[in-house]
Amino acid sequence: MADVITGDSAVSLSKMDLIVAIAQKELAQSTKLLNTITNVSQFAEKGNVTINFPKYSSFSVTKKTSGTPVDASSLTEGIDTLDLSEQAVVQYLIEKKASKQTRINLEMEYASRAASAMGRQIDTDIVAELANGAAGNDVAGVIATGITLGNILDMRLALDVAFAPEEGRWLAVNPAQEKELLSIDKFQSGDYIANKPLVSGFIGQIFGINVIKSTLVPANTSYMYHSEACAIGFQIDPTFDEQKDLANLGMRYSIDQLYGIKLLQGGNLVSILTLV
Repeated sequence: MADVITGDSAVSLSKMDLIVAIAQKELAQSTKLLNTITNVSQFAEKGNVTINFPKYSSFSVTKKTSGTPVDASSLTEGIDTLDLSEQAVVQYLIEKKASKQTRINLEMEYASRAASAMGRQIDTDIVAELANGAAGNDVAGVIATGITLGNILDMRLALDVAFAPEEGRWLAVNPAQEKELLSIDKFQSGDYIANKPLVSGFIGQIFGINVIKSTLVPANTSYMYHSEACAIGFQIDPTFDEQKDLANLGMRYSIDQLYGIKLLQGGNLVSILTLV
């Protein structure tokens, strides 16, 4: 009976599954802000190039006078449009010789680093969108050393005035501001909060507001926002592909995704603190 040989082709599928799993895990860990905003990927169907969000004005209350009929009122409808235009991609090529002559598993290492870069890009895009928040909610900093209880209360007030719901508020800070936060008596470390959100980068709460840390938030800026302040939609989830590159005697690898990010409610659910 002839030998049955297990070769590269027999393990290629499991190897690809492992690379995909590593990339997905790394992407989830490197993205800090993704789970703090509204995900509308369910509307990013095939054939769509945009996602439209209806938005409405508020009702005004009137007082009825006896014997006088009440006039009906209605809401004014508007639309927020999210463009599915962000086609992010990382590609790399590993020569066969380099792959064989290194003790490091280059395929796994490169996949991990590529996914991390994709995650950081998502956070970069979210921060850029939050930075477009309404100027009326900006809080001018007066202390150069860092964030204080006073300007946190100012940001909180700005969201209150904008009728932002109490639940679902986030404060995104740079790691350099974490020291100042930990010195505030009102700050409750995530280590002591029961049932704390399972979000990478979560460090605690202050006045019931979830605090998250990201290196992609500028060192002199903080953002307080409600989860409905910004939306993201993925039309193509992170996809991993490979193909032979005969000209270079190697393999070309690619990880890509297609998504869009949109500031909602005219930016009114974002309060920006700039330290000076």
